[in-house]
Amino acid sequence: FLVPDYQREYVWKPDDQVEQFIIDIDNEFEPGVSNQKSYFIGSIIIVENNGKFDVIDGQQRLTTLILSLCAFRDLLKPLELDSKQKKYLQTIEELLSDFDINTDETKLRLELQYEESKDYLSKLIQCQEYQDEITPSIKKMEQAYNKLKSHFESYLKEGLDNLTDFARYFLTRIELVVIE
Repeated sequence: FLVPDYQREYVWKPDDQVEQFIIDIDNEFEPGVSNQKSYFIGSIIIVENNGKFDVIDGQQRLTTLILSLCAFRDLLKPLELDSKQKKYLQTIEELLSDFDINTDETKLRLELQYEESKDYLSKLIQCQEYQDEITPSIKKMEQAYNKLKSHFESYLKEGLDNLTDFARYFLTRIELVVIE
């Protein structure tokens, strides 16, 4: 997915929309319940563009989902994981980027093309340090990422299984409608 340069920058505030995003998901998540209800977070509208898809509507939600996946990955990666937990980490990493055998390149699942984004999200997805200008959009993405990571850490404090249960819910029960 591409967020074209004519779309507005990331504007979700950590103590407003990002917090509500987390609260809404938390309200639907039931720890220890195997057959949980899905949670619908809305739709995104895309248009095909040379083998990629321009995001016309829903870029705030999509960016927040990617920030969430980065937070899950960054919490799981340094831990001693069993085989099932390693599969969760692998799934999360595959949702963030994909290796294209034809081109020998890693392709990011979401690319932000508007000026204010610089390459912050790309660096975060690729576990690289960002050392450029901090625009208002980047500041909001950093704050959102930190808010999400801190919240997910609360599950980890209750045990690694709690975090992976929440990650499973996040990966399998959050629904998003894609309109092309």
